[in-house]
Amino acid sequence: MKGSFSCPQNCKFCVSRNFNSCTYRERDAKAVVDEIASIDNDKIFFVDDDFLVNKERVIDICNMLLERNIKKTFMVFARADNIVACEDIFPLIYKAGFRDMLVGLEAVEDTTLEKYNKNSSVELNKKAVKILRDFNMVCVGLFVINYDFKHKDFMNINKFVKKEKLIWNLFSILIPFKGTPVYEENKDKIE
Repeated sequence: MKGSFSCPQNCKFCVSRNFNSCTYRERDAKAVVDEIASIDNDKIFFVDDDFLVNKERVIDICNMLLERNIKKTFMVFARADNIVACEDIFPLIYKAGFRDMLVGLEAVEDTTLEKYNKNSSVELNKKAVKILRDFNMVCVGLFVINYDFKHKDFMNINKFVKKEKLIWNLFSILIPFKGTPVYEENKDKIE
């Protein structure tokens, strides 16, 4: 299900921002909870770019789920920085049924995160992984494989995954989609 559209961040590789004219919009929290209640399934996957963008809204949704005794489990996408910013409400998030977070870690070097304009760091990523582990939530690490990766880059990701004990990981190849800064930086190579 979809509770919001786009993302307020501006990662260089992300094309999904363009789907909503680069404007972040949220659906009404009550409408989101009403839709959750109407779905005849006990597992819900939110496909929002980042479910945790608006902490107060997350609190409202969680409280409404609990007040209405809606017992479902949820999987969401989240950014590491917002996981850290929402650390204090994770007991509520867990109690409301959120169990799995697909986290855009993207890279294991600060220089690569900077190149992607991720506004994150390796230390912030590690802290987010620890928070999820501390609250017994599954962290699915999302990584971007750059077209210029060498063997050492793959090995660095492998070391990070092992050290942080990430069981689930997804890898996507950096694709220079039209409309993204990555496309503009590489269009001479691909046109």
